[in-house]
Amino acid sequence: MPRPPIADRPQTSTERTRATRARQQAAGLPDREKVQRAIAKASTALSEAERQSLLAAVLDSVPADQREGFETATRAFLNLPR
Repeated sequence: MPRPPIADRPQTSTERTRATRARQQAAGLPDREKVQRAIAKASTALSEAERQSLLAAVLDSVPADQREGFETATRAFLNLPR
């Protein structure tokens, strides 16, 4: 029995990740990890009040059913107490 065409074969998560990164690189977008490091470095220069304001802005832009997870992740990313 012949192998199915590649388009009919499901992609593995590794293949999807590689394809996404290749598309992003072709579009001229920066690497996600580099961007996260740059944001983390820049956020250390912010006061706690500014980081709290940034957290509030992030939570306002997120659907209500996803806020708890976003709040936890953003607090950790901005080094804010729980």
